[in-house]
Amino acid sequence: MRRSISVLVGMLLACQAGAVTTGAGLLEMCSNVENKASFRRGVCTEYVGAIADMMSNYPYAGLQSCFPVDATRDQLVQVSIKFLREHPGVLHLSAYNNVASAFLVAFPCRR
Repeated sequence: MRRSISVLVGMLLACQAGAVTTGAGLLEMCSNVENKASFRRGVCTEYVGAIADMMSNYPYAGLQSCFPVDATRDQLVQVSIKFLREHPGVLHLSAYNNVASAFLVAFPCRR
């Protein structure tokens, strides 16, 4: 029984995460999520937060953002949603590229 539950949870996570492969999937996942305790909101928040963590701590190929120290994950989600809605022409690109672009525009590092 315990193994069955683990398999079911893994399948649910894979299905939800699979919807986040493109900007369009991410926008659908993150939009209209009123219940802050919902599974979809959790996937959205953690996905966006993981990208923010990577871009602030482990920049790849010069992709680094300098986030305000008091920025919350909910605020980062809102920045991402705003970018996706304002750039419908890039929704077919990967969700990672869209979120990274949103952060590069919203939180550039000053040199």
